[in-house]
Amino acid sequence: MPDTTDQPAPPPRTWRPMALWSAAIVAALGLAWFVAAVVVPACRTRRLVELYSTAGIGDKVAVAEDVIRELGGPENAVSRLAQYVRLPARLAPRKYDGLMLIAYCARAPRLASRRYDAPPGAPAPSVLLLVAGERRPAAHVAIKALEDLLGTGSAEVRQHSATALGWLGLEDLLEDADPSVRAAAAEALEAIRDEEVGK
Repeated sequence: MPDTTDQPAPPPRTWRPMALWSAAIVAALGLAWFVAAVVVPACRTRRLVELYSTAGIGDKVAVAEDVIRELGGPENAVSRLAQYVRLPARLAPRKYDGLMLIAYCARAPRLASRRYDAPPGAPAPSVLLLVAGERRPAAHVAIKALEDLLGTGSAEVRQHSATALGWLGLEDLLEDADPSVRAAAAEALEAIRDEEVGK
């Protein structure tokens, strides 16, 4: 009968395979996080911007409201759309529509109120909405995002940002009750004027 002490010991586990497996697992988890946190939201935003851009002229407002709702409300939509606009042109081919959707985010409560007829003798919807508290945060966030895009990106992005800010009717926002909205509107108007002088 053979002696058990004469059998060779099994080779010890080395640290290299374990380190490689650990690195592979961490890399796979990092890739999964990147896809879930960056790629999927960017593709979703691109799909929604394309949906808006293909809508007919009469349907733009309704589609814009649906896109803003789908992106999580005006504040979240501004953030996602600003990221979309900053992407390279081949990944974000409809930057103008993305910027116009940012402008819609500032006017989202105003646009929603146009669906309903005001009672006789009531102020115009725009007057009511300048008083409405829910408009202020979205307007401030949208104006700030458009203002930031005026100073960065390609000439196309700056031009369309200025167009979107002009579309917002910044002169109306200069009369807003909230000082932060007034300040953001004044800064944006100044940036637009500087952009026009620089051309």
